[in-house]
Amino acid sequence: MENLCINPRCPNPHQTDRQLFCQSCGSQLLLDGRYRVIQEIGGGGFGKTYEVQEARESTPKLLKVLINEQPKAIELFQREAMVLSSLNHPGIPKIMTDGYFEFFPKGVSDPLHCLVMEKIDGLNLEEYIQQSGQRPIDQKLMLRWLAEITAILKEIHHQQIFHRDIKPANIMLRTSGPLALVDFGTVRQISGTYMAKQAVGQVTGVISAGYTAPEQLNGQAVLQSDFFALGRTMVYLLTATEPSNLYDPHLDRVSWRHLVPKVDSRVVDLIDDMMARTPSQRPQSAEILLARVQDLQRAISALGSGGVSPPADAAVPPTEVQPPLGNLPSVGSTLPPRHAPPPPPSHGQYGQSGAVGPSSGSADPNSYPPGHNGSPNAYSQGPNSYPNPGPPYAAGGARPQSQSVPNYLPQAILTTLFCCLPFGIVAIIFASQVNTKLNNGDYLGAVAASNNAKLWCWISFGLGALVFVLYVIGIAASSS
Repeated sequence: MENLCINPRCPNPHQTDRQLFCQSCGSQLLLDGRYRVIQEIGGGGFGKTYEVQEARESTPKLLKVLINEQPKAIELFQREAMVLSSLNHPGIPKIMTDGYFEFFPKGVSDPLHCLVMEKIDGLNLEEYIQQSGQRPIDQKLMLRWLAEITAILKEIHHQQIFHRDIKPANIMLRTSGPLALVDFGTVRQISGTYMAKQAVGQVTGVISAGYTAPEQLNGQAVLQSDFFALGRTMVYLLTATEPSNLYDPHLDRVSWRHLVPKVDSRVVDLIDDMMARTPSQRPQSAEILLARVQDLQRAISALGSGGVSPPADAAVPPTEVQPPLGNLPSVGSTLPPRHAPPPPPSHGQYGQSGAVGPSSGSADPNSYPPGHNGSPNAYSQGPNSYPNPGPPYAAGGARPQSQSVPNYLPQAILTTLFCCLPFGIVAIIFASQVNTKLNNGDYLGAVAASNNAKLWCWISFGLGALVFVLYVIGIAASSS
């Protein structure tokens, strides 16, 4: 088996595996006393990646070698090693024990910084789309992948870390099926130092055209910047088109809805929310985003494989006009008799003038309006009788005198305020913690405090409205 020498100045890096030192430059071939380099996988301006094998194991691993000697590049490389060592998730490459080390090639004064990690077999999503013939994926697969990456971000964000460079090329599809998020060289941790550097514009910018959030372009990346980049990645997967090619400068957004007519409108709305212009308009946490994705998965599964909800502006079909009922009597025909309830006691009646007089115990037909049959409760129209609603006065025959009714509105307002006071105090306590947590660099804590304050405000408002309505209903019921 062939070994490679990783000395950048080696004239002939290809060596045999039975040697400990390169025959061309004299550098060590058994790195850190245990790793042999099998082949080069890729490279760029900052470093190269190799496939390596530990001397006592047969499982291949990935070696990243930093070839950029700039202090900032070394800082980012060491940060990646530190962050990956602190994370434990199947969607994040694992760092080998003592995986970070420095290697000194022969005749070179500056060391090469090396990092050995789990090797993920598969393709990144950019390669996957290309090898699929630039064919977009369907919404079911997209939602599954979105849920997987969001679950990885949930683990990362819980460590107060954000990735800052999410894009199809940094998401690997394993040959076994699951996804993995790679290239943590640009991650940042939210700390007091980061917040201070961000405030004065000293944070290193990371830009991937078409995927980087607007605030990140100005050196002000936050956790929600990852959601923006993830939303743009989903646009790429659903359209097989780079988001930068879909950008509309007049609307300052990507115009992509017309390319996905078969995608559920709720899915499109979610992705647009992820790509909102400002971080406050996007989902505020990975938990919230993951819950929305899972709700959509359940809803779409319930519709079936071919179910697509109508777009929001779909026209409502005209209501069908029902034919007229055929059993209604014609004009001029005699209506069927109606059964009137038994008449109440005749304590008072209408005269011809409409006035109410004292009860005499009998009804004088001459004192009723024409068409009345003399009964205090019925009018006569030929053979049919209809109940007379009668005077809307209480039994006793006399119109009730005007009297004052107490107004309990002030008491209702005071009761509502006192009921809501404890909940309002809780909301004030949470709201007062927001700035404190921000000043301490606890961004997620500040978001949680803000959400709790909003929740208790709504509880206070809802309870107050409920108490007030119940109070008014009670007054109305007692008055009637």
